[in-house]
Amino acid sequence: MISASLMFRYTNYGPFGHIFDLLVVGPVAAPWRLFKFFANRADHFEPPLSDSEWYDVVGVEAPRSLIFLVAGFGLAIYCEHLVHRYFAHRVFSTSRAWNLVLAAIPCYIAMPPLFFASTHRRHHKYCEEEGDPHPVNQKGFLYGAMFWLADRENFKIREEYIQDWLQERPELLVFEIGQGRFAQGVCYVVVTVLSIFLAPVWFADNAPFMAAFLTGKQLGTSMVAAFTAFGHTCPFWPACLPLRWPFGSKGDDPPKAQEGLGPCMSTHRSWYWWIAGSESDHDQHHACPIYAVYGPWYHDWSYCTYAAMEKCGLVWSVKKPWAKGWKPHSS
Repeated sequence: MISASLMFRYTNYGPFGHIFDLLVVGPVAAPWRLFKFFANRADHFEPPLSDSEWYDVVGVEAPRSLIFLVAGFGLAIYCEHLVHRYFAHRVFSTSRAWNLVLAAIPCYIAMPPLFFASTHRRHHKYCEEEGDPHPVNQKGFLYGAMFWLADRENFKIREEYIQDWLQERPELLVFEIGQGRFAQGVCYVVVTVLSIFLAPVWFADNAPFMAAFLTGKQLGTSMVAAFTAFGHTCPFWPACLPLRWPFGSKGDDPPKAQEGLGPCMSTHRSWYWWIAGSESDHDQHHACPIYAVYGPWYHDWSYCTYAAMEKCGLVWSVKKPWAKGWKPHSS
């Protein structure tokens, strides 16, 4: 089954394959399609709308479409947080049934759990060394952001890095084969729930809400890809020099809690927390990758969902740094 998942990955192969379309063409094309949709919205009604009626329609649909766009964007960011913190680093525990629910969510951004866990654990072991799947400072920003996904060296799920999951939760392999179906399911569930609360009574099949949601998904997926590289370097180094703090010193960080972690040039970007949450504390994460949150808890809305799930009994043993007396960055 692991080998069968390679069939999907080979659609990414090469510099102008699926990945180029997804992360370069898509972020431009999706907003343009949404704009054209609104520009031609009056043509979708029978009988045709007058100008005043058209403005009334847009006045109702546009702000609600913005909510759908933000939801699509935010869910993409959350997917990266979830698959990173839980499936790669196992920062909490959960039941077998809830584990399946959580595994479906990151399929939304084409990052099924076993593929991501295998790749990311390899990244931690060989960070910026031979064997790192996306070594930004060796192969450049664009490779670290997206073209590593188009390199066939990274297509295979390395079983040696996910033996814990294969032994305890082998059913996760289903998500490697059917990630496209699960991605569609997540989209339809979220859009349906939002539509129940936000769609007007005259909500039509050709309303722009799904288009807005998918635009947000496209932009969020590109942001996730960019941060894969941005957490380790900057595409325009001189301009970003003030943002690379701390660059080399690790004196204030906690000791590494796991063996086999390679030396990293990971960065701390305090200004980025409002989008990425604890991902902005990437240097602390590489120093000690076992925690569910870094920095103040209220900076990481994904951690808030883990805490809420813990209160509901859906997850337990959420690993928190302050329980060990560690003081994170103050920003």
